[in-house]
Amino acid sequence: MLRKMVVLLVMLSLVLALTSICLAAEKPLGDITNANDVISKVFTGRTLDPIEGIWVRDENRVIAMVKSSVVYPN
Repeated sequence: MLRKMVVLLVMLSLVLALTSICLAAEKPLGDITNANDVISKVFTGRTLDPIEGIWVRDENRVIAMVKSSVVYPN
């Protein structure tokens, strides 16, 4: 019983330690309030790949797909 508790405690602490890294995210493009901000900051002045763009499913769900090399240049 003690061994099971120790294994469970170690596993939970590892899961917590490894997932906490992904919980915080920075804003590489600053504060974006609407689709026009994304267009002016990311999509203007370059040729887009077929996957890149802004999709609007409804007024509450707007999705923007951007290549990571644009957001995090080397």
